[in-house]
Amino acid sequence: MKVLQILSVKGGVGKIVEYSGEGVKSLSVPERATITNMGAELGATTSIFPSDEITRSFLKAQGREEDWIELSSDPDAVYDEEISIDLSELVPLAACPHSPDNVKSVDEIGAIKVDQVCIGSCTNSSYLDLMRVASILKGKTVHPDVSLAIAPGSKQVYNMLAQNGALADLIAAGARILECACGPCIGMGQSPNSKGISLRTFNRNFEGRSGTADGQIYLVSPETAAASALTGVFTNPQTLGDEVPIALPEKFLINDNMVVAPAPESEMDQIEILRGPNIKEFPTTDPLPETIAAKALLKVGDNITTDHIMPAARRSFPTVPTSRTSAISASLYAIKSSRNAAKNMARASLSAALTTDKALPVNMRRLCRCIWG
Repeated sequence: MKVLQILSVKGGVGKIVEYSGEGVKSLSVPERATITNMGAELGATTSIFPSDEITRSFLKAQGREEDWIELSSDPDAVYDEEISIDLSELVPLAACPHSPDNVKSVDEIGAIKVDQVCIGSCTNSSYLDLMRVASILKGKTVHPDVSLAIAPGSKQVYNMLAQNGALADLIAAGARILECACGPCIGMGQSPNSKGISLRTFNRNFEGRSGTADGQIYLVSPETAAASALTGVFTNPQTLGDEVPIALPEKFLINDNMVVAPAPESEMDQIEILRGPNIKEFPTTDPLPETIAAKALLKVGDNITTDHIMPAARRSFPTVPTSRTSAISASLYAIKSSRNAAKNMARASLSAALTTDKALPVNMRRLCRCIWG
């Protein structure tokens, strides 16, 4: 995030960003992954770290030490640009709405009220990340005004948290555990309330991406997210006291029982792909010609994001804020199961829930019509 504050979302265009120096030796592989993941928000072609002893130790813990290869830049390598960052001087940062480079310190933002906290995604959902979150939440309860959702980064992470008791700590604190997927990051569930402030450990906070057109999305670290979930306001995690040291395990849980090996090459052509009536055959196309002469259909301006290329959130997924969905579901249940007097009250509640927003998923509208009578 500090690099984004310096370079902006355009600063990496046409560049490869390499991280080096003494500070790199203090960063674990998951921490490096978070940093390189954010390289996409710089517009960079790619981001790289050296493959060193830290990398080797991580692969060893994953049972893959034989795959390790030492990689580093040449001693006499020349760079177009160099930026120096003292890691000891960094403070908790946050990207304010609606761009990953709109970065301010958490202290500068101040103790503003928080409505939702979402932890996970491809950026901050490693074992190390969620163990730190669990250590902050352990024995405490999420603020009553905050909805906290956590999505582990993989089955491996999820399973290890369950085995060591950290998952129980997260659930006991009031966290809602989501599947290991993009989920809220692309507006697929957990849309915040209108104008609600949502702290997310994700990599993108484009306007409307959360599924709520006027949602105020801030990008933060897992530690800031966990601390703020407890206090109900934007909180610098450094104010909670000394950090509990969390180390990577010497050996990760390796369980590939759900991985199905591909069929032998000799049998591949005999495998039938089952398709229902709603699934079409993969289209057959011709090779592209060397040159294409055609009319331009679209001309775009600056700051084109992946959401412009492939729309997310409200333009693709029929999402409803969690609180409103709950109200609709409760009203539908009451209509279906209650006697006449209670049914009338439930219908009134349902009407109120349905008129708070125009955007209601088609499947929910159909359900309402089915149960209304």
